[in-house]
Amino acid sequence: MKKYFSYLLLLSLAAVWLSACSSGDSVSSDSSPQKHYIADFMVRADAGDGQVTLEWLADADAETYNIYYIEDKNNVYDSLHLPDYKTMQAGTKIQGRLSAPYTVSGLTNGKEYWFSVSGINPSAVESDLGRPAYSTPVGSDTVPPAAPAGVRAQAGNASVTMTWTPVTASPAVTSYKLYCYWQEGISTLGMGEPITINGQASRSYVVNSITWQAGTDAGETTPLQNGRTYYFYLTAVNAHGESSPSFFYSNTPTENPPPAAPLNLTAYNSDPSLESGQIYLNWTEADGVTYNVYYGTAKNVAKSTESLLASGGTEAGFVAAKLTLGKIYYFVVTAVSENGESVESNEVAITPKE
Repeated sequence: MKKYFSYLLLLSLAAVWLSACSSGDSVSSDSSPQKHYIADFMVRADAGDGQVTLEWLADADAETYNIYYIEDKNNVYDSLHLPDYKTMQAGTKIQGRLSAPYTVSGLTNGKEYWFSVSGINPSAVESDLGRPAYSTPVGSDTVPPAAPAGVRAQAGNASVTMTWTPVTASPAVTSYKLYCYWQEGISTLGMGEPITINGQASRSYVVNSITWQAGTDAGETTPLQNGRTYYFYLTAVNAHGESSPSFFYSNTPTENPPPAAPLNLTAYNSDPSLESGQIYLNWTEADGVTYNVYYGTAKNVAKSTESLLASGGTEAGFVAAKLTLGKIYYFVVTAVSENGESVESNEVAITPKE
C-alpha cells in the first residue's frame, strides 16, 4: 500500500499532467480530433505470478486499445512522480486489443511495472495515454486477490452506499478496505482512514461516517456533508495481502438523492421474438422513474464515457437492434427521476445471433 495514499490526489493533478505532456508530446487539446481526458482511461493492474492482469474503463470513441508498459528499473516512480508520456510511449507496446481484461506475461517477479492504455478510433487516430498504474508480480504462493469489480457509489441523504461484486480468490477474501477522499480536501491530503468491511459475503456498505487523517476536517465526520463530493475506492484482503485499488468512484450526498440503480440486469439473444442482430435487456422495474440504456463494445461501461443508446422509457425491458452479429456488446442501465440519474446497474455482456 506504499503508493495508494496518493491514488486520488492524482485526480487533482491530472489536468496539470495532461497540460505538461502536451507541451512537447503531441498530446491532444480541446480543438484536436484526439480529444480525450486522462480519467477516460483509468487502468487497474492486478499482480500475478510473472504477470499482471489489466482492466481499464471503456471509451465510446475507441474501436481498439493499445497497452504500453515499462519496468521501473531504478525505482524512481511513485504516485506523485509518474512516468511521463514519452517514457510510456517508448516502452513495450501491445496493440489492437478489443477490450479489457488483458494479461501481460513474461514479467519478472519482484520488479515494479507501470502500465498505460490509449484508445484507437475508427479513423486510426490514437488518443492520449491514460494515467499509468503500477503493479509488482509476485510468486505463485503470495499472489494477492484481484481488486473488487462492479464498484458503485450511490448518493444518499448525508451518506453514500457502496456496492461491489465479491472477489473470488484462493485463499478466500476475508475483508475489504474502503478508502475515502473529499473533493476540496484532496489538495491537503484530505483522506479518511480506510474502513474495514469484514466478511466475503459483503457486497454493500453505507458510508455515513468517516475519520479524516488530514485536511480541514481532520477528525470524525458524522454524517457526511450534503453537497460535498466524496471519492472512493476499494481493495480486497486475504492471507496473501491487499489487492490493488479498484477503479475510483465519486458521488455527492444530497437531501434529495437520485433513485437507486436498476437491479438484476440480464441480456438475452435467443428469444423467439428477436430478429437477427437484436438482443433483449431486462431488469427489475421500479416506480416513478425512467431509464437510460448505455452500451459499448468494450468491458467496463460507464455513463460518463459511453454511448447513450436509449432514454426515457418507463418500463423495464429494451430491445437493442441492428447490432453486428458475432460481436460482443456491453450494457448498463440507469434510473432517472426528478432528483437526477442513478449510478449504473450491473454490467452484462452479450453477442447477438442470427
